[in-house]
Amino acid sequence: MGRGAVGAGRPVPSAGPFAIVRTVHRGGGASALRESANGPLHEGDWQLTRGLPPRWDITPNWARLPQHDPAIGHITWFGHGDPEEDARDMLPLRPLPGPGTARVKAYRRQYREGVLPPVLLWWVSGLDTFLVLDGHDRLAAALAEHGRPHVLALARELPDQWATRYAQPLISHHEQHVTGLERAHAECPPLVETLTRAADRRLGQQLHELVTAPDRTCAWPLPGGSPAWDALARQHAPGWHPDTEN
Repeated sequence: MGRGAVGAGRPVPSAGPFAIVRTVHRGGGASALRESANGPLHEGDWQLTRGLPPRWDITPNWARLPQHDPAIGHITWFGHGDPEEDARDMLPLRPLPGPGTARVKAYRRQYREGVLPPVLLWWVSGLDTFLVLDGHDRLAAALAEHGRPHVLALARELPDQWATRYAQPLISHHEQHVTGLERAHAECPPLVETLTRAADRRLGQQLHELVTAPDRTCAWPLPGGSPAWDALARQHAPGWHPDTEN
């Protein structure tokens, strides 16, 4: 597939992340992502889904997002909660602004009116978490209103053969399970019907999670190589030195 194939949409000019989010919100985000000159898309197919997977949408973790340690920026390895106070479900790329800043106040009003655009997240497999690609101010606004923003999650899509390979064992297990239910409760058809419906729902959820599971995140080489990386590190993290204790 071509670079960043995310489906059809109306053509838009090359755009930054916020323009992408606005276009996505209005129904034409695939082209915006594909045409962006500074976006995250790599080769292959991509998926753009609404909301977070259930295991990444943990209520206590939302309240921790505004917390930031400017000295070391430490957060736990995502999803494992060690230490518990550093657990996050997404990683902002900069400290979230305060609730009283001008942009956040404007977005708080939009949140109360139900028109706040979604936050754009990007699944990065090497970090085992979602990055806030765009929407730090909108995220801060929703949290300041004791709520949560709508999110759009961008991730590379697994090849079809991967889903096909792992779907068959799930389907076979489901069929064997239903056959066992029919034998065990042959004298009570209504119970068999109820248990079978529950098993069908469970299989449907498993297959959904299988086909929406993200692939590994890939990146294009940084122009300028290692010297460019070191220069960026010095610019954005003064005092940081590679391969040393920081």
